[in-house]
Amino acid sequence: MHFMDLCPPNLTASQNEHEGKRLLNLLKTLERHQKDDDQHCHGTTIENEHNNTLETLYQMEAVYQQRGLFTDEESKAKYISNAPVTLAKKRKRGGGGGAGAGGNGTLSKISSVLASDGQNTSEEAYALSNLCRVLIPSSEKEINYSSSIVEASANAVSALCQYCIQNSAVKCAVEKEMIGSIASQLLTGLGKVLRYLLERTDVDEAIIACCNCAKNIMIVSNLKLSRSTNAISSIQSVATDILFRNSGEGSVYISGTCRAASNLLASIPLVGNSDNVPPLQIWSDNVLVTTRKLEHTLTSFLPLVKKLEKGKSQSSVDDSQWIENVKSTIISQADRLMVFLLRIKGYVSLLIAFLEMDGYHMSNTGSGASIPLSSLLQVSEQMLLFPSVAETRFLATNSKLRDISVEGGLLSPSAAVMVGNAVKYLGFSLVQNVCSKLTTSALPYGSRLLAIALKHLQSSSSLTLKRLLDPSSSADRNSMKKLLHVSILLRMKSVQIYTLIVQKVGSNATFAQNDTLPKAIAFIAGNILEQMSSDNERNENMEYQHWGTEDEKAELVASCCDALRISLLVFGGFLSLPSRTLIDSITSTCLSKLTKSHDKFCNFSLVKAAILNLGTCAIATPWPDGASCGLVSELQKIAFSLKFDCNVNVSTAAYNAISICNMAVTPRAPPLVIVSRTNVDDATKVVSQSRFFSREALESGMDVVNEDIIKAKLIEKEVDERKRKDRRSKRESNILKNTLKAETLDTGVVKESKSSIKDTLQRDEEILVLEQMEEESVHEATPKKIVGKNDNYIQQTLQHDKNSDDAKEKVSKAMGPSTKKERGTKEHEIQRHDDDVEKAAASFSSDAEHNDDGSDDDFPPIIDCDPDDDDV
Repeated sequence: MHFMDLCPPNLTASQNEHEGKRLLNLLKTLERHQKDDDQHCHGTTIENEHNNTLETLYQMEAVYQQRGLFTDEESKAKYISNAPVTLAKKRKRGGGGGAGAGGNGTLSKISSVLASDGQNTSEEAYALSNLCRVLIPSSEKEINYSSSIVEASANAVSALCQYCIQNSAVKCAVEKEMIGSIASQLLTGLGKVLRYLLERTDVDEAIIACCNCAKNIMIVSNLKLSRSTNAISSIQSVATDILFRNSGEGSVYISGTCRAASNLLASIPLVGNSDNVPPLQIWSDNVLVTTRKLEHTLTSFLPLVKKLEKGKSQSSVDDSQWIENVKSTIISQADRLMVFLLRIKGYVSLLIAFLEMDGYHMSNTGSGASIPLSSLLQVSEQMLLFPSVAETRFLATNSKLRDISVEGGLLSPSAAVMVGNAVKYLGFSLVQNVCSKLTTSALPYGSRLLAIALKHLQSSSSLTLKRLLDPSSSADRNSMKKLLHVSILLRMKSVQIYTLIVQKVGSNATFAQNDTLPKAIAFIAGNILEQMSSDNERNENMEYQHWGTEDEKAELVASCCDALRISLLVFGGFLSLPSRTLIDSITSTCLSKLTKSHDKFCNFSLVKAAILNLGTCAIATPWPDGASCGLVSELQKIAFSLKFDCNVNVSTAAYNAISICNMAVTPRAPPLVIVSRTNVDDATKVVSQSRFFSREALESGMDVVNEDIIKAKLIEKEVDERKRKDRRSKRESNILKNTLKAETLDTGVVKESKSSIKDTLQRDEEILVLEQMEEESVHEATPKKIVGKNDNYIQQTLQHDKNSDDAKEKVSKAMGPSTKKERGTKEHEIQRHDDDVEKAAASFSSDAEHNDDGSDDDFPPIIDCDPDDDDV
């Protein structure tokens, strides 16, 4: 478990000083266990080493994502100064998959390029080269690390690339140059790793990490890889295999591996090619080729009614070979159905990745890139029509022939019906992404887009609404037998597509007064009424017309309310009176449902918030004739009852509705004079608070606070540096003191050994003289009055000191001048030693006084334990 997102790693020098070496040692240990299969090593030890490696990689990922490869400018400058040559000259242009690519040769080449040899000139580059050790194997079959190690290493490199992408080029120039110098080798190695992972199971996360890593490397390197043809070809081949890989999921949703492979393939045009074609031109060509491949796949498996455009034949598509292989090798309809669905999902995912334009310049506007909008809309319409065509073929075919492939196709009518709604769902996803790229007004395609929205609103609605709003639909004699239109999920997608198209078309009187828009609004209002109807018996009898869960039905109601609200916001006064009347009546019906607690949809917070937002928009938008909405009192009443709802979105929508209602019913005029009643005591508080009421005051205040914080950090850094210097000087003074003391003691021992004989003779003479003097002192001593025990002790001490002084004086007289000279010399040496000790202590005390903050942790204060005068 790692919580790097919540708990940032420790970025001190002690932690990151040997990061590259620590990672290398861990990787070598794992390699040794993998190759030797050491039976003596306990399983717990191997697991601990594996976990330590993962923890190190997680920490590197978190650091790279937040601060890049270099944690400070000093380490970056050190790397630049130690680099032997420029990285651009070290990069070898050409293929990345030739001889010597991979293995120890490639790793040594990378180490030399990164200037991170054994001398460890740059710890950051050394760590990056060790990450390459995991991602660049010698072959596809010689990978000595688990999928989790590969995943963590790929995520670390990907985090570094993301840091370079998200920050300015000047700030990340060194990191970008380092990645660009080894990009070709990294892509070749990642291709081998992905080939290895494709043969394993339960490695989807590692595959996604490697694909994202390769994509980010190409985005960072850009045109530097334009001549790395072999590396690009290898990574493109393995990404295509992942795109159409059967991961065992039968779901209509696009898997994570498919999405990662699509993003990788969509980033390949960024690197350009050897012909110097602009990347955006390559992007446009790839989008058109992928669109034609998708169209060819649809028509090859189930021929549609709509033919290809003139000039576009199936012979122009270069992927006819795999269709022939399916026709000749796969006989089972279930297997063909799986291959068809995987192809459709792969192509749709790839087109969506192309349209997102991740990593491209001016990606928000698509400047410089021509989108083949006509081809994309055509193939989207074919996908949306696929279930209707499949169901018509199924009902028109004899029951005994429904499991046989249709004429000119690879799928049978039964298989086509099974996959029909899945293809339509993917078609809705494609239309949604195509419309999202229309950043300017879509007036040139407005009529076509609105026709697509209405057509599929109608095809996804219930049979009741079809016959009511479009009686011509009842002419089909098999209309009662069709069931693919009853899906609530597809109905909701059709409503969402209508909402997006209305936003892209924009406010226009031509479209608002056309018959298409009122009919589309009528279908949406009918879907709301069907789901919120109180006729339980009728709903039970027509339940087969609404195939979906209660949650999906609630989402459908919310989507329909949002669609009506967007119609009001976009078209406003251009709406016809019947359309506006219908919207207000539906809004009133929905508001009345919120007062009934037994209604099943009133318990969904999503529905309540959508209805409140619809009512608010209806009040804020005037009618075409200038009149105001008459739902103010009703909405205000409902909003007051829901403003304390347990859901935050519902409560917010209720307060918003209340404020709009108050504004609508209260006549207001701009005041001429603003009267302020403020107590004298509160004047200071008002002044202190009013400075934050403007944007300029907030910005200036934030700048001042940031400057104060920076100054405080600088002061703290200076204080810490001064403390370190004081501790260092104190430590040096203590060392000097101890050295002087040791030298003095050694000198005294030598001198004492030389004069030991003289001292012995001297002591003998002193003893004789003292014995004589004691006899004389006994006769001369007079007894004194003893006042107390303490006085007696003092008197005895004084008398003893006096006798001692007299005795010493007599001894010195008896010893003669030679003895005095020797004693004077010895006393001089002792005095010199005491002076040296006092000098060291004085320097120590001066250092201690200079260091006020104290390094008291290392040297505690000296406590004076001598007795006081009173105690003596």
